[in-house]
Amino acid sequence: ILDDAGARTVDSDPKEHDRVMAIVQGLTHYAYISVGKTLNDLGVDIKRTRIFSSPVYDLMLDMIGRIIGQDPHLYAEIQMTNPEIMPVHEAFIKAATRISDSVRLRDEKAFVGMMGRAAKHFGHTERAMGRSDKAIASIVQEALKLKESMGKEICLEHIYSKKVHIGVVEDVMADEVVIRCGARKNRLKISNLSILDGGRKIKEKAKKYGEAARDYSIVIDEHADPTLIGSLACLHIESVLSWEILDVYKGAPLEPKKKSVCYRISMVADDIRATENLLGRFFHGLGASLR
Repeated sequence: ILDDAGARTVDSDPKEHDRVMAIVQGLTHYAYISVGKTLNDLGVDIKRTRIFSSPVYDLMLDMIGRIIGQDPHLYAEIQMTNPEIMPVHEAFIKAATRISDSVRLRDEKAFVGMMGRAAKHFGHTERAMGRSDKAIASIVQEALKLKESMGKEICLEHIYSKKVHIGVVEDVMADEVVIRCGARKNRLKISNLSILDGGRKIKEKAKKYGEAARDYSIVIDEHADPTLIGSLACLHIESVLSWEILDVYKGAPLEPKKKSVCYRISMVADDIRATENLLGRFFHGLGASLR
């Protein structure tokens, strides 16, 4: 059943499972929860630290938040019901103490030696660098995209609630973005958002503002392809949703070798006049004239 559903199955026995999961879950959760408690004990202002943060620190904070923001009873069960967990805790505490001792004693040789041996044991550090670079690039790219959108309209979706926010970007901070929706301003956490572009953005705008249809008759060369012109209008003008050809006419009073094409164009109804102006410039740019 699992194989047929596309699951990746691993053959193991209970002893190996518990030993490996003591690392995969036990050590991972233990380390991140410990860092979260340390930040709490130190009274660290998390928002303030994000202003100074590096992408790696941002990534770590997101992983900590992902874990400590979930059901603590579940995580307690994971830690307390696996008999292989405690030796892992003890090894972690021992390693952390030895590294701390080398720092306190300013023993650079010991510190470098421990880090070097860990890297050698780890093995594929290049692969880890590549995967983490992708994650960091994603964070940085999204922040840059938000900053480049200052003063422009943007469409943001909350990755958990799926609520969509459409508005003009007014401010971008270390971990928050402020967008203006009419007279209201929304302050949103960047880590919970994804930027919607292209087709998704237009669909959401149409859902929010509704649709409007306008008819346009244009005069073009008799050899011009009206289907291609309609398709280009959709590609060129973001607020254009769809188009259809209502009529094609040749003859008087048109000039020879000319034809008239009537389009019905559907558009997002938030700023119809602006879309009409864009369509007018688009047709003119193709050498067409409006009838």
